[in-house]
Amino acid sequence: MIRVFFLIFLMGLSGCHVGRFVIYNFADYKDYRKFPVHTVHADSSNTYTFPEIGDEQRTISAFPDEHDSFEDWIEKHGTLAFMVIRNDTIQYEWYKKDFDRTSIFTSFSLMKSIVSMLAGIAIEEGRLNLSDEIGEYLPEIKDTAVQKVQVDDLLNMTSGIKFKESYFNPFASIARLYYGRRILRYIRNLKLEHPPGGHFHYCSMDTQLLSLVIERATGTTISEYMEQRIWSQISTAYDATWNVDSKRHDTEKGFACFNATMVDYAKLGKLMLQNGKWNDEQIIPAGWIERSVRQNALTERYAYQWWFPTSTDDLDYVAQGILGQYLYINEESNTIVLRFGKKWGKINWTDLFYKLSSKPALFVNSGD
Repeated sequence: MIRVFFLIFLMGLSGCHVGRFVIYNFADYKDYRKFPVHTVHADSSNTYTFPEIGDEQRTISAFPDEHDSFEDWIEKHGTLAFMVIRNDTIQYEWYKKDFDRTSIFTSFSLMKSIVSMLAGIAIEEGRLNLSDEIGEYLPEIKDTAVQKVQVDDLLNMTSGIKFKESYFNPFASIARLYYGRRILRYIRNLKLEHPPGGHFHYCSMDTQLLSLVIERATGTTISEYMEQRIWSQISTAYDATWNVDSKRHDTEKGFACFNATMVDYAKLGKLMLQNGKWNDEQIIPAGWIERSVRQNALTERYAYQWWFPTSTDDLDYVAQGILGQYLYINEESNTIVLRFGKKWGKINWTDLFYKLSSKPALFVNSGD
């Protein structure tokens, strides 16, 4: 009898976001399996393979503990996969046991930077403008203070929307957005905490609203727009997926929850390094890359859904997600570094990425 009541209790919990937080617990690298998905198709007839340095297994000679290999060190700190690409050539690639090039890694908030790419494309196509008020696209928030928020505010996390980005609290706003099954109902009740356009507050709801604005402006889902404008155009090898809130309501989680292989994520970095071009076709407007990253890299901590490391003087920037998902790009050295993990670990990852991008001699054959 106790078992029956316990099962009924769990079933009741699963019906609300708090219950799903309790059942699933903290965000996990396997979360992409827990939620329904839309498929983002690759063009399998036209794939690109990064060249590699020789056939020998390589390692990295820079790590703090002389008793560890680099691989032991990063694995100890929760790493599942790690890759360094310089001058379009793979310098280093490592996967934890049971993972390989076909393994899927969830983006978490790394995806926010990709939504910024899509916003730049939509703006170039004349489908929306930075100064547009989002109420023009989202009738769900008409007649609320939130309708006056502009697209530029969403991109720079200055919407002023009241939102608690606390990942350990089942009652926080992010838990409802991540585990909730009705995103469109949730956004109807949003309120402002600050006037739009002035106060920076990292807010996943801003990117969720941005993805919805892109959908309404383009007349297609954000995953379809991603497939048409980027994923099928950059010679990706594998289909990706994008999680939705539920099968019934089918709203994509635009603030996160994109899932792909590491080598295909790397092609997004290559696209940025090539000034938005792929095979001589302009995919992301060059002006958008200038506005979103180059104008901000040395002066801002965060802008247009990208993070900018403060400890370097290089033109470098990073897309990052919870648990330490990283796509780091250094334009000075033409380097891409990717790290996917099951936890953050205690390594200053952006400092490590910068060191690896600036010192080619750190890469050696494992037999040396």
